[in-house]
Formats: sequence, C-alpha cells, structure tokens
Amino acid sequence: MQAEKQKTQQNSNTGAAKPGAAAKPAQAGKAAPQPQPKKPKKKISAGAVLAILLLVVIIAAVALVYLNVGGLRQKLAAALQSGLTVEGESEAITAGELAQKQQELDDRAAELDAQADRLRQKSKELTDKEKELEGRETQVTLREETVAKAESSMQQAQAAQDDLAATAEIFEAMEPKVAATAISGLGSVDDMVALLRKLPSKTAADIVSNMEAKLATKVLSEMMK
Repeated sequence: MQAEKQKTQQNSNTGAAKPGAAAKPAQAGKAAPQPQPKKPKKKISAGAVLAILLLVVIIAAVALVYLNVGGLRQKLAAALQSGLTVEGESEAITAGELAQKQQELDDRAAELDAQADRLRQKSKELTDKEKELEGRETQVTLREETVAKAESSMQQAQAAQDDLAATAEIFEAMEPKVAATAISGLGSVDDMVALLRKLPSKTAADIVSNMEAKLATKVLSEMMK
C-alpha cells in the first residue's frame, strides 16, 4: 500500500510539472523586449551655479548676523552708522563748496560789471577826445585856408603893385601930355590915383596939368584923401 501511494504522488507531481514545461516553449516564442534609450542628463549652467553660490553666501551672512557670531551684528551696525555719517559730512562739504563757488562767481560777475563800466567810461572819454580833436582839426583847416587866402591876396597885391610900378615907369618916360591922355582913358579915378602915386611928384603934377579940368579936380581930390 505504501508503495502504491508513493507511485500515485509521483504521477501527480509529473502531471503538475508538464503544464509548466509546455508553457516554457510558448514563452520562448515571444519577441525579446528592446532596451529603452537613456535620457540625457541636464547640465547646470554657470549662471545658475553662481546664483546658488550667491544665495548660499547671503543665507550664511544673514545667519552669522542673526547669531551675532564674533559681535558681527555690532560691527555691521557701526559700519552702517559710519557710512551714514561720512555721507552726511560729504553732503555738508559739497553744500559748503557750492556756496563758496557761488560766492566766487558772484564776485567775479561784479568785477566784470565794474570792468565793463570802466570800459564804457573810457570809450566815452575817447569819443569826447575824438570829437574835440575833430573840432580842433576843423579850426586848424579853417586857419590854414584863411592864411592861404591871405597869402594869395598878398601875392596878388604885390603882383599888382609890381605891375603898377612897371606901368608908372612907362608913363614917367612919356611926354606929360601923352601920359595924361593915356591915364585919362583908364576910366577909374582910383586906378588913376594909384598910378600917379607911383610917379615922382613933378612928373605926376605935369600929367595932371595936361588933363581936363574936371577930371584933374577929381584926381587931385582923391589924392588928397
């Protein structure tokens, strides 16, 4: 009996194993799965790395200040206070310098205005001097013209006197009667008198005595003036 039971178990184990064996060939007939392509890894840019480092530094600095490591909080406050003080002093110095510059510019402008006034005064004085010189030049020109006219008149008078003297010499050489006739023809008593005065007294008397009585009277009246 025991042997029969063992045989029955072996048969049942063999029948149970057969379906698994039949399944293996069926699985072997299927196509093998293809390998999936690997996705490329993303590279981190330099800007992102720099931003991360900066963020880390900021966080570390905030943590150090918050934790007051080595009195950092007091040092930072002192530095900020010093910066504000220096900025205030710089603003004050700048304002003072601007005020000084403005004053210098005002002084320079006033000096330029004064120079302009002096230049205008000098220009006026020069204009007045120029007018005065022009007036004097006009006076000198008039005087020169007057002198020139006087000299010309004197020359003309001298020439007339020379001509008269030469004419008198001619009449002196004539016979008194002929000379009287010629002088009577001058037509102007003044010319007759002028000519007779150039002659010697005796010659003039002889000529007048040969003139007509009426004309001789006029000539003698004029010569006696």
